[in-house]
Amino acid sequence: MPPDGPGNPARLIIERLHLDEQQQKQFDVMREAHHSKMMDIQQDSRKLHDELFELLKADNADTAQSNALIQQIQRLEAEKEHVTFDHFAQLRAILRPDQKAAFDGFIKDLLRQMGGPPHGR
Repeated sequence: MPPDGPGNPARLIIERLHLDEQQQKQFDVMREAHHSKMMDIQQDSRKLHDELFELLKADNADTAQSNALIQQIQRLEAEKEHVTFDHFAQLRAILRPDQKAAFDGFIKDLLRQMGGPPHGR
């Protein structure tokens, strides 16, 4: 996942936080690990969604089974939030104090750009 191209969240982070070379290397490792985890979760989520909608082929879909699948999907959604939160906490941990101030000021905008939940306040 090269951090090239306009509007790329990785490029935006590097530029806005003024990451030095060492920080960029650390960030690249973190970013790859985050991406890998998110892809695994997405794959599991797709499988569960497929199973869920397969239930619609029956005239009387099994409510207990559909509820169980929906709960598993919800757990994966929660896991995505944890993985993303942890990723940004790790990023913040490698920043200098001046960079942390910049991070704190733009994290909501970054998450909004990345398609995260809308943020009020």
